[in-house]
Amino acid sequence: MLGVGADVPEAAERLFRLTEAEASRLCSLFFELGHRLPLTAERDRLAERAAELSSRLAQLEEHDGRQLQQLKEDRDRLRRELEAEIASLSGAAEAHREERVRVTGELAGLAGELGRARAELAADRETLRQGEAELDGIRSSAVFRIARLYWGAKERALPRGTRVRHAFDRLAGWAKGQPRRS
Repeated sequence: MLGVGADVPEAAERLFRLTEAEASRLCSLFFELGHRLPLTAERDRLAERAAELSSRLAQLEEHDGRQLQQLKEDRDRLRRELEAEIASLSGAAEAHREERVRVTGELAGLAGELGRARAELAADRETLRQGEAELDGIRSSAVFRIARLYWGAKERALPRGTRVRHAFDRLAGWAKGQPRRS
């Protein structure tokens, strides 16, 4: 649902303020109502049809005994078929309810997972914020600024790939006690 403009009806405002649990219950209610309507309409249609057939049977009973017996048999057969169809529709309705319960359970599980993922994300963001704060502290320190000046001067005076730079790197490695590389 989308509310546009400054004059949103109060009923819509209440819908927008629903908690996640309330919104989930409201969705479930409409889901179940939506699945009941076709079943109710079909049941009513079948009941109306059965009533029509019973009425027609009563009219024909007056005219012909043989037709009466045939109609009774047809009525019984149709009643059995209708009862079977109603049972089938009831089974389908039950299957829909079970599916809704299953999906609702899955949604609850996913909501839990989402909550845990959000908590992990918040913790990771806090860790990142702390790391960035530490990095900013290091970058703003006098030692780091001096080291950057040294590295910049070294790059300008001794460019990478030159023989002088290679000799300097070997000498610095020797001074640090690092093994010699060719």
